[in-house]
Amino acid sequence: MPDLDKSDEWNRGAYLVTGPGHCGACHTDRNILGGEQEDEFLRGATQENWHAPNIRGGEHGGIAHWSHDDIVAYLGSGRNEHTASMTRMGEVVEFSTQHLTEGDLGAIATYLKSLEDTRRDASDPPEEAVLQAGQATYFDNCAACHHADGSGEAYMFARLAGSNKVQSDDPTTLIRIILEGAQAIPTNDHPGPLAMPAFDWKLDDDQIADLITYMRNAWGNNGPAVSASEVADLRETLGED
Repeated sequence: MPDLDKSDEWNRGAYLVTGPGHCGACHTDRNILGGEQEDEFLRGATQENWHAPNIRGGEHGGIAHWSHDDIVAYLGSGRNEHTASMTRMGEVVEFSTQHLTEGDLGAIATYLKSLEDTRRDASDPPEEAVLQAGQATYFDNCAACHHADGSGEAYMFARLAGSNKVQSDDPTTLIRIILEGAQAIPTNDHPGPLAMPAFDWKLDDDQIADLITYMRNAWGNNGPAVSASEVADLRETLGED
């Protein structure tokens, strides 16, 4: 039902997000019976060993730092100045959102930008030795593409500074991408492939844990430390799939 206090564009966006777009299927946490938790709407959720991040776009939301046009570009082309769509979200863009009209993409962006969130509590700072070890691993393996300051390369390599995926309370997706690598899905606007290599063969659990902890606490980021056991558990789980 439309909200008569909102614009036609906002109502169109709400319909697309909650209806045919079913964004909450991945981005909303579920209760023990599998139903979406209304109070966790679009605040992120973990399924099938992936963490779909918070996509609320208003103040303190996971993509609050994305503009209206950033959201339109990402859903319409699979890339924006912050990141490129890969894995599960890449499939969503490839088969669904890139085929929407500009008006519908704009309506989705208007709706998402209206969804505010609560400010996250600051995480305790990690040990200095962990940060130093993680920084060394980052400069050896990541800085060539993502740059020393985590700024990335617009429309090419994800910006790590300020990233909601990097700072998410659940590091599952970050761990998995480092272990397995990832490939951007070609779209009509960006047919050229992009890929990040896997590092499971090169970095051990301690190195990956230190690396992620560093990225989650560098360049103004703030996120909980990641342990080697978390990396080991996911490595083992993925090896069983």
